[in-house]
Amino acid sequence: MRVLLAGVFTVLIVVSTYAVAHEGGMHVKGAVVAVEGDVLVVKSTEGAEHRFTLTKDTTFSRDGRPAPRTELAPGDRVVVHARRAGDRMEATEVRFSKASLKVRSGSPQASAAP
Repeated sequence: MRVLLAGVFTVLIVVSTYAVAHEGGMHVKGAVVAVEGDVLVVKSTEGAEHRFTLTKDTTFSRDGRPAPRTELAPGDRVVVHARRAGDRMEATEVRFSKASLKVRSGSPQASAAP
């Protein structure tokens, strides 16, 4: 019985910690449409367009390694972690990789979907 209660307690702690860590935040997976000044525009895998404000605290990583913001370009596959700041969403972390090429009918075509 003690083991069962300890297990349930552990699960509740993990779940509540996860919920607090993501309170007011969002994660978007998709492709970069544009990077304009301090605004990142992403088209999600569901087809919705999202705008994120990039700040001095936003971190960038390419293929799992730290990368400069300047390497981020339209067509890149991206996962954006963001939090609400007033009426806008601020990107806290941007993970990206370059779009891959797929071969269809003998001709390469860029694939921007993650």
